[in-house]
Amino acid sequence: MNHEEYSRAVLDSLREPPVEIPLIETEEARRNNAARCMTDFFCNRLSANGEVPRRIKHTTFQWMDGLVTLRNARVTDHHWSTLQVKVAEQLHHEAETKPVVYILLCWAISDGKLHVWAIPEDVAHVAFAEIPAGRDGTYKTVEVFPDTHLMRNAPHAPDLSPYYVQCDLLDEELTKLVESIKIDRAAKRADQDHDEIAGDSDSEIADDEATPFFTTATVEFLKELPDHVQDAEWHEEQKLRYQRVLRDPARSLVEALRKQYIERLSPEVAGGKRHLSILKKNDYGKGGYHDHYWFAFYDPRIGSKTRSVQFFFRMIGSERVWRYGFGMGNYCDEYAERLQLAFRSNPDAAAEYIRQAPPEVRVRLSLTKRTRLAENTRKLETFRGFAGLMGVKTIPLPRNMEGFE
Repeated sequence: MNHEEYSRAVLDSLREPPVEIPLIETEEARRNNAARCMTDFFCNRLSANGEVPRRIKHTTFQWMDGLVTLRNARVTDHHWSTLQVKVAEQLHHEAETKPVVYILLCWAISDGKLHVWAIPEDVAHVAFAEIPAGRDGTYKTVEVFPDTHLMRNAPHAPDLSPYYVQCDLLDEELTKLVESIKIDRAAKRADQDHDEIAGDSDSEIADDEATPFFTTATVEFLKELPDHVQDAEWHEEQKLRYQRVLRDPARSLVEALRKQYIERLSPEVAGGKRHLSILKKNDYGKGGYHDHYWFAFYDPRIGSKTRSVQFFFRMIGSERVWRYGFGMGNYCDEYAERLQLAFRSNPDAAAEYIRQAPPEVRVRLSLTKRTRLAENTRKLETFRGFAGLMGVKTIPLPRNMEGFE
């Protein structure tokens, strides 16, 4: 049996749903319950022909005199996983004497679907060779899309639709997966101070634990928001979608910024709370929903974002742009006065600082109308000038945001 025939055998075994699901015990102290569920559910489906896959190492199994290696993904609208270069090299060596197939899985839980690509090793090897390695050269990011069956960053890779099958997930599988995901999230929150993947130096990071990031689905959701600012029913129906494509990736970005940058600059600001916005308005009973989504780090001693200088990131569906930078809230007179004083006291230093800014920084003065300052037009209002000084960027919302982490 060659690699192509082996791929056919795998896909044929997946076309019929399983009669029952395996018993899987979840563990509240562990964070990989969802990964174990997905792997066990797939192996259960593959056992339909009577032969049970036997684990060789991590997510590589022996099945019908060949090897299948699983790559699970569930946090995006397509398959997204990391592949260690040395693992690919080892499998390519194994493929010289036996059939080998890469199983790329996308568990679309909100849709109740499982997308499966069983790619013969010889086809996968050529495609993977085109994908650029990560920063340290030890891994590659593999992405395949259900709507096109194309592999990202591999322009000469063939159409993968001949190696694809879509399966309906059983209600029992969905229930168990949702339960395991909730347990994983609770365990992750409890173990934030030890957020390392356990295992030896050869271990691969579980694919379902991959950091969620903004995708095409994020952009599409943002574009729909302006049409539903008074539609509570739509927001309730889209709750899981909102969490998956917008809230979770934004939360992941906040945590990455907090740990990598903000804590070193100011532990107090990093330790603040409620950095993420919510879609539902809090307008003293007026109701409705925002057409944008954002997060910000601000001075927790002030107690309000509107009264503090902020490091912000904002995605605006109605304008189809996203912005980020340093800015001021609507009631930051004290900060604005300090900034003006600094300019007046040492204009040469301020000018030199601006001249030394990176080329892409956009410096501008933005004056906005504000009711409570209408009688004092000499003030620079919020001056949003700190935003301008540090370089607020306004960028058109792209067709997709794949890879933005």
